[in-house]
Amino acid sequence: ALIATAFICLGKFKLTGIVGFIPANVVAGFLSCIGWKVLKLALQEATPVLKPLKSIYLQYYFGTWESSWKFILPALPIGFPLYLHKRFHIGTPTVVFPAFVFIPLLVFYAACFFSGYSFEDARKAGWFYPTAEQNEFWSQWEELYSGPVAWDALPKCISVWVVMLLIICLD
Repeated sequence: ALIATAFICLGKFKLTGIVGFIPANVVAGFLSCIGWKVLKLALQEATPVLKPLKSIYLQYYFGTWESSWKFILPALPIGFPLYLHKRFHIGTPTVVFPAFVFIPLLVFYAACFFSGYSFEDARKAGWFYPTAEQNEFWSQWEELYSGPVAWDALPKCISVWVVMLLIICLD
């Protein structure tokens, strides 16, 4: 409820304009950091390498065809044109983005189907995440929140919450 109220206030009182008072190099640095983190996490998620993305482990991320390149290369013909569409405002985003999501998905599933690959084969080859354990949806809450809510901690978090709202406005 607090977050919803904050977003309503941000929009109603046009408070996102506060970003205009932040120096351009700070905003550029912030966005560059986000871009690097997105690129790093995309590479970590795309490859089934179980090591952190650090310079000493680059041989695992860019080593062999089986361990990395066969997972990285399909992302390039999707990611690079999508970047160009965004960068140069080519096409309508409401058409381009869904097309870049659904067409590669259809191509992937068609390739699996016509090559005789089952979902389990694709999962074993590293194309899907491992199967998650199935349980009742409320069991996560029982594990994470076993006691009463500590309402006295809320005022201590407000300052962090305000900074996070500022970061959301920057992004």
